[in-house]
Amino acid sequence: MIALARFVIYGQPRPKGSKTTFITDAAMAKATREGRKPYSVSKEPDSTTQWVRLVSQVMGEVLSGPEWAQDGPVAVSATFYFPCPKSRRGAGWHITTPDGDKLARAVGDEGNGIAWPD
Repeated sequence: MIALARFVIYGQPRPKGSKTTFITDAAMAKATREGRKPYSVSKEPDSTTQWVRLVSQVMGEVLSGPEWAQDGPVAVSATFYFPCPKSRRGAGWHITTPDGDKLARAVGDEGNGIAWPD
């Protein structure tokens, strides 16, 4: 059986994969004491966190029924809309960041465990 689900997520699409990485002083001190390399802590920008949370919420609402129990291949198609910068009004396509790969990654990561098994 082929199941088709369509939904719209309003808001400014945000990429996944652009993280700020930092090492806390406590992590550095502990790693030094234990004779190992320190690990880094990553934090998504707040705007990304809010958008992917909305993606997850909408997917959960739309794909919550038993008719959506997927155990086979899943195809995902996504279209992202952006406001056109004032400097490019009427010029056509959105050609600046974020790139499509990072936007698709955001949708795909949020689908894990909701739209398909992780």
